[in-house]
Amino acid sequence: CVNKEIEPNTENGNILKLVTGGALIPRKGHKFLLRAIRKVLDRRIPVKLFIVGEGRLKRELEKEIEQLDLKNNVTLTGRIPTYCKLYRLISTCDIYVFPSLAELLPFAVLEGMAAGKPVISTDVGGIKYVIKDHVNGILVPPADVEMIYRAIMELSRNKRLRSRLGKVARRTIEQ
Repeated sequence: CVNKEIEPNTENGNILKLVTGGALIPRKGHKFLLRAIRKVLDRRIPVKLFIVGEGRLKRELEKEIEQLDLKNNVTLTGRIPTYCKLYRLISTCDIYVFPSLAELLPFAVLEGMAAGKPVISTDVGGIKYVIKDHVNGILVPPADVEMIYRAIMELSRNKRLRSRLGKVARRTIEQ
């Protein structure tokens, strides 16, 4: 289950690869993640973000990507047709980010955890009942570009923490 068009380049281990999933609608908080990615790039950290999903915000996100000069760093994948292909994409990335402004308990966060990835998520809805901050993921306030940026930077600098959070996240889902 490989799709070369959306699969991250796994040959260059120096690029921090992030993925997020969900409908392209305002409450998913994509614009805050894009602004955090710009800040990461301003610190000269090579990063690639894959945004999985479709929705009415696509054109607005494309404009934001252009305005922030992120065209080489952000890919809007659209909908990924099978779970196998989605899992493949998530598993080849380093971090799963979920910047939503409002949720109950999103399946997308569970997918990132099931793939053994450290998850950076906003502390909204029922997420705090699954993610324990710095135990099996990192929780940040909603709409907070600075805290999303800091969480990405923390994980970009600390592979051991990324690995530990990912392993504990996976165990959380298995229980």
